Amino acid sequence: MAWDVRIGGRVQGVGYRPFVQRLALSRGIRGWVRNAGGQVLIHAEGQRALLDGFVNAMVAEAPPLAVPEPPVIREADFLDLLDFKILDSLAGAKGPKVIPPDHFVCA
Repeated sequence: MAWDVRIGGRVQGVGYRPFVQRLALSRGIRGWVRNAGGQVLIHAEGQRALLDGFVNAMVAEAPPLAVPEPPVIREADFLDLLDFKILDSLAGAKGPKVIPPDHFVCA
């Protein structure tokens, strides 16, 4: 099973993509995560119960400076990916970028 997940809120410049990657790898989820116009896009593949837990944990266990909004989930094509990667940010994507005050952006 595969899902495409979109999460807005304060999810950029706070270590959210590495957090999502670690979470995915620890739960046996395959896919990718990337920034896109103030949001984070995730393609996740795995068993339904694993995907449910993964998506819930992305909000409940978020890094201290992150403030993720409720995820938007839709079923996606299963690509049979072998691992979970952080992809480059989506060029040209527009949207609000929420950066926490008094904090440096991750390089």
